[in-house]
Amino acid sequence: MQQIALFGTSADPPTIGHQAIMEWLVGLYDQVAVWAADNPFKTHRS
Repeated sequence: MQQIALFGTSADPPTIGHQAIMEWLVGLYDQVAVWAADNPFKTHRS
């Protein structure tokens, strides 16, 4: 049975830490899906 990881984030911008988590997941799971979404509660700088 395949193991699939789902990594959800609202990182803006993504950091090296986010990359490290994704690389770690790739080593543990057969497939990794990254779900990136806007966070309506975050304030964005213009």
